[in-house]
Amino acid sequence: MITGLDTLLATTGKPGLQELRRVLDALFRPRCSSGRVIEQLRLASQVYRVRLALDGAPHSVIVKHLGPEIARRNHLVATRWLPALGLGRVVPSLVGVAAAPHGQCVWHVYEDLGDHGLVPGRSPPDHVEHALRALAAVHAGFVGHALLPECRLYGGDLSARFHLTSITDALTSLRAVPSALLSRDRRILVERLVSRLEDMRSDSPRRAQLLSLGGPDTLVHGDCWPKNVLVRDEAGGLRACFIDWDHAALGPASYDLSTFLYRFPLSARPRLLSVYQEALGRYVWTLPEARTLHEIFALQEEARITNRLIWPAIAVHDGHVDWAFSELARVETWFETMKAA
Repeated sequence: MITGLDTLLATTGKPGLQELRRVLDALFRPRCSSGRVIEQLRLASQVYRVRLALDGAPHSVIVKHLGPEIARRNHLVATRWLPALGLGRVVPSLVGVAAAPHGQCVWHVYEDLGDHGLVPGRSPPDHVEHALRALAAVHAGFVGHALLPECRLYGGDLSARFHLTSITDALTSLRAVPSALLSRDRRILVERLVSRLEDMRSDSPRRAQLLSLGGPDTLVHGDCWPKNVLVRDEAGGLRACFIDWDHAALGPASYDLSTFLYRFPLSARPRLLSVYQEALGRYVWTLPEARTLHEIFALQEEARITNRLIWPAIAVHDGHVDWAFSELARVETWFETMKAA
């Protein structure tokens, strides 16, 4: 075995480590006469970079710990859905898979493309524009594609229904918070949130009509923050690569576009939108006029925030009371920040 693999990530205590180590050994040992692990870095809560020396030459991979359902979704994105459109290079290559013995989790091993995530205000404009063209290619390519029903089956649903069910589920969860746990401040917080959600629900018919204009069903990334888009120079030119497809789903293209554009200053958005629209114009459909589109973007941003209310409300029932109310208060500030944007 590659030296150091036998203790790789041991401090995490995660299941499936023996299986992961065997997969890594099988990947690297045939490439070298000697190899060793030289570093392991935690990049996110479930994501690690593993650096090795193979016959003295540096090499690294990204390993990611996933639940079985999310692992299957990521696997299909990387090995079936995007390659079916000739877009396999817009996702990192999946080079290894290791499952825990009892199916609790799956480890994915990806090529390491470095730290090239987009940063609004700092990344070169041509990198941002290249990413938007790649995003348009993904969105346009899946409209009416034969694999779309499979995407619906194994992905999530980020259509207009996601917006409306998020409101309903958040209301249900908040109203079910035990009254015994409600101090005066907490009761007022819950009342404010419930009132906001009731107003949103009463506006459902208008919202549904607007959201229906956001584009036909396609494959969306579902978490298209700039940091999840790597753009780097390679021999053939710029390469845009989208990582972390955990939330891949069926939905309108405007869902991803709103996530992406809302991270950039308001003054930069018209130019970026025109780049995307120009790329999209070569494919299938056109987006609505700017005012309508920005209303749609606001509703989709609101849906993402609303959905985040559900989980802390549920956490109250699991005994995580202080964290839950702290999180509810934090989510409320996002509504206010969005209103001011």
